[in-house]
Amino acid sequence: MNESNNDKDDTHFLNPFLEEWLNDHGLDYEAYAPYVTSSVPNNEDDHDNDMEDIDMDDFDDIVQLLQASSETHSEDENVWSDFKSQVLERIKDQRLKRRNDQKKCKEMESLQNSMNQMNLAQEAAKAASNSCDGVIDIGDNNKSSVEMSEEKRLLLERYGYEDDEDEDDERGGDCGDDEVLDNRTMAKKVEFEKNEKMRKEYALAKKQSKEATARGKLERSTAKEQRKQRTGKSERKR
Repeated sequence: MNESNNDKDDTHFLNPFLEEWLNDHGLDYEAYAPYVTSSVPNNEDDHDNDMEDIDMDDFDDIVQLLQASSETHSEDENVWSDFKSQVLERIKDQRLKRRNDQKKCKEMESLQNSMNQMNLAQEAAKAASNSCDGVIDIGDNNKSSVEMSEEKRLLLERYGYEDDEDEDDERGGDCGDDEVLDNRTMAKKVEFEKNEKMRKEYALAKKQSKEATARGKLERSTAKEQRKQRTGKSERKR
């Protein structure tokens, strides 16, 4: 048996059982276990094999070989009948485990696909929302930037909180530092109030835009219904 087959046999699901059972019944595990594992597909290294594709005639021949080679139980038919039953039971359990794993894998893939589709839908909705908001943002952003810059300039002129060594000298050092801090605090407060006002105005504009859209839809729906009614009356008159 070549080296690659030995590597596969080392991971066969029957190996733990065979190692204990063969050694207890007068057979060398390393010499005889490959005869059994080579006749039973191992889903851990061969996913294309069906666990049901087992040649029972071949398997029976292997059991007879093991029985004839056993140094302690070659005459005990019940032992080998029990061995065969245990191997087949483990094959059945492994087959069921494989099917359950495949089912879980498909369920996980389906769940992942659903989550991906949900994320795509959320991103599309967000993109659509941002596109609608841009109608208001495009008109207001540049104006807001200009107004904020102008207000900062006015605040600087009004409160003069930029460091000025000459003014500090005239005011007497420490006193100037306190005034600079007060002026900066006042400037931050005014800027915050300005931003808050702009935020509220934007929210109000957005709300009014949505209300206008809703009214437009209602008016179009009402007009459509009225046209249907007039059309129905005209046909009845004919």
